[in-house]
Amino acid sequence: MTLPISKFSRATIPQSMKEARPSLAFSKCDRFIEALGQLLGRSLSCQFSLESQLARGKGLASSSADLTAVGTALLHSLEIDACFHPSLISRAAAQVEPTDGVMYPGINAYAQHECQLIESFGSFDFELAGVLLENEVDTVSYNSKSLAYTAQEEASFELAFGWAREGIRNKDLSLVGRASSLSAEINERFLPKREFKRARLLQARLGSPGLVVAHSGTAIGLLVPQGASAGEKARMTGELQSLYGLPAEIYSTWMAGPQLLSRPQRQLGSPVIYLRGKNRVVQASRVPQLSFGTVLMGAAGEFEGFAIDGNSSVEQLALAAEQVRQVFGDIEIETSHAC
Repeated sequence: MTLPISKFSRATIPQSMKEARPSLAFSKCDRFIEALGQLLGRSLSCQFSLESQLARGKGLASSSADLTAVGTALLHSLEIDACFHPSLISRAAAQVEPTDGVMYPGINAYAQHECQLIESFGSFDFELAGVLLENEVDTVSYNSKSLAYTAQEEASFELAFGWAREGIRNKDLSLVGRASSLSAEINERFLPKREFKRARLLQARLGSPGLVVAHSGTAIGLLVPQGASAGEKARMTGELQSLYGLPAEIYSTWMAGPQLLSRPQRQLGSPVIYLRGKNRVVQASRVPQLSFGTVLMGAAGEFEGFAIDGNSSVEQLALAAEQVRQVFGDIEIETSHAC
């Protein structure tokens, strides 16, 4: 389950793609760009710069944030609105490494290995006081392992999942904290955290709704009670700092998903035609091949149709429509304009 915080990766791609070439500095991102191009049915390569506020090897999904930032910037530079295609970024990331679901807004259940959205729980704004412990975890290596949970642990996860779902949807932080604490207890058998028992005692003493840990990293923290004063927050960070001898800070959740900070200029009124299958419940066994246009994917990774340039020829429009009809039997056609 994702817990997005207000720490970010920022990717910048030059507006001119004509002489772009792969960056040698970020091999993961280069592989991701290649995978994204394969999904779009075109060859992609580009230069980019990447900045991140997220510490590496701490379980904060820093690599996932990098890939999402690069994917969002690249899709926008190609005039493909990434906000409508988080599954495209997810599917490309799946070809690089196990990934966190930060490309989707809100809090979600997300399968890291399959890189698929399981369930979206919506938004819930709250804070936590956290510490990043000294050691680092090779998250790619760790996430590639198959963890053997006992039947009791699996039952506990089911219970925690239900509490988290209800807590997020009802904005009940006590239920969320109950779920995170139980999940953290189970995780101790696989990736123990220093002073975990004392952190649990500190949680109870400070009246925190729950303990939170990075399940594939070294971060550990306490949920901040809703309505806590500045003094209460300062006490929580101070107590954590005393316990671990490391800096502690307050983290806020971030529910808005990837954001575009600036975008290349488009020709006003440039039309885009969307061709979607009417029956979108039916999952396609394959995505039809089209040498032009953009594949539209649903939240669960299912094929929905195509988006094509409104200036395409009548023959191209007919071909795209026929491809959608072959899967769904009937289509919806909508024209919109880029702004």
